[in-house]
Amino acid sequence: MNIYSLICKMKIKKDKKQEIISSSLEIISTNGISGLTIAKIAKKSNIATGTIYLYFENKDILINKIYEYIRDNITNTITNENNNNTPFKVNSKKIWFNYIKHRINNYEEHVFLELYYHSKYISKQQKSILETLKTPIHDIIERGKKEMLIKQSVSEQLLFIAISGFIKELINAHYAGIIKLTDQYIEQAYDLSWDMLKN
Repeated sequence: MNIYSLICKMKIKKDKKQEIISSSLEIISTNGISGLTIAKIAKKSNIATGTIYLYFENKDILINKIYEYIRDNITNTITNENNNNTPFKVNSKKIWFNYIKHRINNYEEHVFLELYYHSKYISKQQKSILETLKTPIHDIIERGKKEMLIKQSVSEQLLFIAISGFIKELINAHYAGIIKLTDQYIEQAYDLSWDMLKN
């Protein structure tokens, strides 16, 4: 086998694996993790069940591999956005925009993570790693408190719940067709959040 044939074969294998994961996420977003079956994945992806088992031995392995794929994707995208060299409000707004846009563009992945976090599949170690994905928001809150720019009398955990809960409801409303999260709408939401948090 020449190098070109080998590269093509590796690409096909990667594409099929990605299609299995993407189809699984679509099914999970509407049916939950318990509603995911290999038969449904095969129908959705148009990949034979036998081929799916070549990539993932069983559902448990597939679920955990999906988690690893999403974890790496989010870690590389979100957790490097914080920059303490820029003014606090400029930095916090950038993270706000990036976080919301990532959730919009990867809605099914975030739905999966919420379901996975409360499922039987997650280990204590995996749950601990998922907690680190909240770091950018926690870092912003910590910096805001240190610079006396956000409410001092409210605990960091309560501030985090207020921010993350607001973002989650915005995304759900967007996907339900209640609102359309344009850049202008996202900025208005940020200003509203800022008015709630500022000292």
